Amino acid sequence: MTESTFEDVFHFYEFQRIPKIRYSSEEKKILKKNIKTTKELWYAINVIKRLPEQLPFELKVKSAIYNQKKRLEIDKFFSENINLGKDFEFSFNRNFTHPESMNEIKIVNKDKKIIATVNAFFIFNEKNKLSLIINNIQSGFGSVHHAGKPNQKLNYLENELTKLNETLGENWRIHLTKKIKEYSAIKKIPLIMRLPPRYCLFGPESTLPEYVRQIRQYIQTAIKAGIPIENIDTSIVQSKVKERFENNLKNKTKNQEKQKKIIEKKKLRKIKPKIHIK
Repeated sequence: MTESTFEDVFHFYEFQRIPKIRYSSEEKKILKKNIKTTKELWYAINVIKRLPEQLPFELKVKSAIYNQKKRLEIDKFFSENINLGKDFEFSFNRNFTHPESMNEIKIVNKDKKIIATVNAFFIFNEKNKLSLIINNIQSGFGSVHHAGKPNQKLNYLENELTKLNETLGENWRIHLTKKIKEYSAIKKIPLIMRLPPRYCLFGPESTLPEYVRQIRQYIQTAIKAGIPIENIDTSIVQSKVKERFENNLKNKTKNQEKQKKIIEKKKLRKIKPKIHIK
């Protein structure tokens, strides 16, 4: 069997994919210069198409290469630092992932059903500074939600998530986010929680109330996991609700600052020596 070439890969995305992905001759030149094999090119394209459009192409390629090198580190960190008990295990198979994800880690149960997923990826921003971003953390993507008796499947999923929470000792979203935060602290890389876009995957677009609920859930997860409010990213939130949540986060930041000042004043009162006048 003849091994595919870089041109075969470009051709595949230009003529056989929806949506089509076309690179300029200069962009292809950058890819060829920095990527060695077609396997790496397949992965790079899947990373690049999920990065912000305004990011310079050189930094998109740099981010893709860094993800290729480092994503297995996060896999290993999860395996060594999260105990899923006897009823669950991690799956690092990425043949089938959510459209937002490129490094998706799945938690599957004994029936090999996907119970929970989380995606974290590295990105070099416009200032060439490295960040680690959580952009997709959700329950039961794919195998549990779809096809046949939806209510029965939803009950099944809720029961499995309850078991998972009991195994981890806290809500699974918060636990996984804390672990990624722990990894980012060890590596000294800023961690960002990116709030989700409003999307349509299998059927009609999600309702606005459901979308608002998802955003609130992400914010709550980030705060409870200890991610600073200023590290909650609203850049791809749908415009209909974006301003509302940006203002909401600003108010939370102000309240946090007030609480810090109150705590600092209390500490000062405790350590300030009392002067007794005779």
